[in-house]
Order: sequence, then C-alpha cells, then structure tokens
Amino acid sequence: MTDIRIDEQGVVACDPVDFAAAVALARERALPGLWIRPDSQAGKPGAPLLPLGLLRSLPSLRSFGIAEGVGPERIVELDAIYELAELEKLTVHGFPRLELHRFASLRILMMHDDPAIVGLERLTSLRQLYVTGLRKGELGYLAGNTELVELHLTRVLVDALRGLECLAAVRTLQLSHCAKLRAITPLPPRLDNLRILKCGKLSSLACLRGNDSITALYASAIDDLEFVPSMTRLVRLGFEKLTSGRLDPVLDSKSLRAIDFAAKKSYSHTPEALRAALAARR
Repeated sequence: MTDIRIDEQGVVACDPVDFAAAVALARERALPGLWIRPDSQAGKPGAPLLPLGLLRSLPSLRSFGIAEGVGPERIVELDAIYELAELEKLTVHGFPRLELHRFASLRILMMHDDPAIVGLERLTSLRQLYVTGLRKGELGYLAGNTELVELHLTRVLVDALRGLECLAAVRTLQLSHCAKLRAITPLPPRLDNLRILKCGKLSSLACLRGNDSITALYASAIDDLEFVPSMTRLVRLGFEKLTSGRLDPVLDSKSLRAIDFAAKKSYSHTPEALRAALAARR
C-alpha cells in the first residue's frame, strides 16, 4: 500500500493501486471526496486498474477526480460514475468517454477538452469551469449556464476566443499559458476579475480600453498602460513585466486604488511612489 492521505476538506487521495482501500476508507468515515493521483505504472503492462463499480458504495460522494497521466485504459466499469447523484465537483482527465449532462448536481468541473467528453453545453448548474487544451474558440454554447461565475482556461489551442460576451454570469476569467491566444474581446458583460498568466501574444491590452466592468486586472506582461484611465471601474492592477516602462498613465485613472509590481530601473516610477500617489487621492 502506498500513502493514502486525507486533506482538510475530507478528500481521500491515493494511487491507483490503493483505489479499493481508499473507497473503503471513504465509506467507513463518510468522507466527501476521492482523488486518484498519477503513478509510475501508466502505460505499463499489468498497471493497476480503476474499477469504478466500487463507487456504488459511496452514493453520497460529492467530489471525485482522476489526475492527468493515470490513463483512460485503466478505467473500467465507467457507467458506475453516473450513479453518484450528489456529485458536485468532478475532475476529468483522460476518461475514455463521458456524458457530462448526466451529472445534475455538478457545480465545479475540471476537464481536458476531449471529443470523447460530451454534454458540457447541457450543464446548467455549473459555477466554476476549468478547461485545459480548449480545441475550439467558440464559447457561446455555454450561454445556457446562467450560474457560471468562474471560467479558467489553460493552454488553449486557438488564437481567438469568441462568444465570451454571451456568458452573462461570468465574473472571473483566467487565461493561463495560452501561447497562441491573441484576441479575447468582447468580454463577458459582468466580468469583474481578469487574470492573464503567461500568454505571450496577449500582452497588448488596448482591447480593454473603455471597459466598464472589470475592477481587478492582473497580467504577466503588458505592453503599455495607456488603456488604464479609460477603465472606469478598475480598482486593482498588477503585472510582472511592463514593456514600455511608463507608469504615469495610472495616475490619470479616477478609480484605481492599488497597484502591484516589482521595481525595475527601467520603470518610470517605483511601487512605493505610485502607491503613495494613489493613497493621497483617497
């Protein structure tokens, strides 16, 4: 037996070889979640299987996930997962197939975009969606999910996102390690928090000029800050790299209250000087 752990939320984490033991532990202690970690056996002959039929003994399980790298060929008795009627959080990496619309109570979904996984557009109770490897840029099909408040996209495979303006409930949008991505507007109308992390071709944020919903913006790299004064509700701004080095545009913002960045000799202002200037206006 390898190391079976229980985190502070009551989620049991185990290697595939200990799946049966972890299920028994979750049943014995009435624990709410189960997480299968990757191991070194993936792709090898005789690698331990994951008989999901054992989940039938955990009808009240609220969180379940199988990590990326475990391998879809090791998942057997897949249909048993649909019997988890109270499942609220699901992590989907490498499932051989899955019909997402059969999870009526799902609130949080973490998935790798895969043609074998269907029914995402029919989920209506999701609040948080995390997608890795998005294959198509059209997102308007999610408009029917009126409770979706957080959307996190990692390593998208397209250069433009379309249909974001149809996602009326989305308040937080995070884009991470999207090497090809160049265009993201129009944005969700109620977007409050935008984070752009390591998206090399998305450093020009002129597209945010005139935005009247975003209050918090963070980006790994920004070409310049000329757009900032026109963002009427922007309160907090952060970045790692500012190509132009000019920070004076932030002083023309009537809404900005906080700024976070590391000092560089090439920058026109120090963090301390800007924060003092912003504080003096309150």
